[in-house]
Amino acid sequence: MTGTTALYCRVSTTDQNLARQRQRTSEYATDTLGIEPSSIEVYSDKQTGTDTDRDGYRDLMRAIESGEIERVVASEVSRISQSVRDFAATVERVVDENDVGLHILDMGIGLNPVD
Repeated sequence: MTGTTALYCRVSTTDQNLARQRQRTSEYATDTLGIEPSSIEVYSDKQTGTDTDRDGYRDLMRAIESGEIERVVASEVSRISQSVRDFAATVERVVDENDVGLHILDMGIGLNPVD
């Protein structure tokens, strides 16, 4: 599969900057995973992570469910969700239901779908 690698970045407020997360996840995708920059799509939100009702997150999930995304990279678990329940639901939705890899850098997590 040669699909798109999605970088998901989130900060809690509109006055915070996403640049550091974008750089870290992009470098991981290109340097560690060997992904070409042209195969990377960035999804982001500037709002709280207390739930998954966020525009960038919803756009990412739609792209995953439509088969456009091969893997997702996020810098921290807390960028995806603030609760274990939401994170578990994301893992199930991304990896189990849609066969998409999920890489969370701060935890050293690299979940890949089972062939």
